[in-house]
Amino acid sequence: MGFLRQHPEFLKLWSGQAVSSFGSRITTVAMPLAAVLVLHASPLQMGVLSALTVLPHLLFGLLAGVWVDRLSRRTMLIVADVARAVLLGSIPVLAMLDLLRLEHLYAVAFATGIRTRIARRAACRNRGARATGRQNGDWIRATATMPSACPARRDPP
Repeated sequence: MGFLRQHPEFLKLWSGQAVSSFGSRITTVAMPLAAVLVLHASPLQMGVLSALTVLPHLLFGLLAGVWVDRLSRRTMLIVADVARAVLLGSIPVLAMLDLLRLEHLYAVAFATGIRTRIARRAACRNRGARATGRQNGDWIRATATMPSACPARRDPP
């Protein structure tokens, strides 16, 4: 814990990543549940919803890397997470107003997928940039506690 007190910027990053990771896990369950329980979606409609959450990763994966390399990673993380929160927050608001439609869930799933791809890419780049700058034990232990948004890197044999 001493490390976190000495590095308040890392504490902000770690906290933001933890909240973002928790929200992503909830969304993975909540959006399909809303489609089934509130909108009575068919299996085909559920398949389309699932596809629209993955499609942005395929379409924008490379572009997200370029954007993150050219722009501020911190800004990208914040904007992407706030945009995801606003998009996902619109679902319960529209449901309470009895205006929620499946097309809205489709749009939110696709737009949230784009923001998720950008946020994950920025988090991975941010983590890599920080880890290469400092290799002491405290920094490595602190970075290891962050929610994992990055695939494990393996050195070639």
